Amino acid sequence: MAEAFTLELNGKHEKTTQYIRQAKILQYCSELGNGQYFDKFFERMLGPDPRARAVFEDDVAKTVKHIEQRCIALRKEQEEREAKRKALLDEHDPNEPIEVKVPETASDEERARVAAFQSFSAPFQHALLSGDLEKVNDVLQTMDPEEAERVLQQCNETGLLSIEESPDDAEEDDDKEAQEPAS
Repeated sequence: MAEAFTLELNGKHEKTTQYIRQAKILQYCSELGNGQYFDKFFERMLGPDPRARAVFEDDVAKTVKHIEQRCIALRKEQEEREAKRKALLDEHDPNEPIEVKVPETASDEERARVAAFQSFSAPFQHALLSGDLEKVNDVLQTMDPEEAERVLQQCNETGLLSIEESPDDAEEDDDKEAQEPAS
């Protein structure tokens, strides 16, 4: 089935249908048991009663349609990503020089920070660069909880992300500490 998906992505529809049909034959035979009923399957498929073949062909057609639709959606997503990437590149005036600031020397701390930053996904990198905590949280929510925790830990360890406490928050923390009974 995976190969059929790849074939469809590459525009080889007839091969896709052939691969799906073969995969479905194997699937149906596998579901019938340890090779005991293969003959029965083919008797029904080739027999005078067209119902078994109709069910099989309908299953093949539905699977082909599903793969076609999924490939169309994937191509569209890829085109949108490519268009966004191109738009980002086109925003810059090609006649205007860009300024790149590369430090002549970097401390171990800076190298660790750069390595950590580069290990993050592109969406998380963009969220960090925006400086907007809401964007950072939005990206973190799309991650697996363990991955999000690991990323936040890396940010803390390398100093990539520091959330400044507002004076109101500090007062609330002090109030909570004052209200807690001493132990």
